[in-house]
Amino acid sequence: MPLRFLFARYLAYNRDKVHYPEILCWPGAWMAGERLCRDSETIYRRNRALFVDKEDDDGIFPIYIPGRARHDVDETFNQFYDWIVSYDLASQWIEKEGPFEYGYKWLSTTHGPDKMKGWVAEGFAHSFGVHPDEFEIL
Repeated sequence: MPLRFLFARYLAYNRDKVHYPEILCWPGAWMAGERLCRDSETIYRRNRALFVDKEDDDGIFPIYIPGRARHDVDETFNQFYDWIVSYDLASQWIEKEGPFEYGYKWLSTTHGPDKMKGWVAEGFAHSFGVHPDEFEIL
């Protein structure tokens, strides 16, 4: 999912860059003053980051872009990061000894460690058919 998502964003960005290279290569010069194009803000917003952090919060948040349904943005955000944390747990399963580590504070500061662990473990169980708590450490 992340590969398809990022590749689609890359293609869309390059499509706009072919048609509007001035706006995406030098936005400051084309979004103000006499060079201002009526489409420049729309094009710039369409290609900005979809997930960001905030100055006063270490979590990651979706950006809601006009013309895209909030539900769809939230669903994409959840699927993307569900895949990322499931990949991380799979990597731990293969590479590390000992219990799984659920250090995902970087993803959300509004949810406590127990809630994050539950969410991550359920995603892993959905992907691999076994809950991380079911593993026996040898």
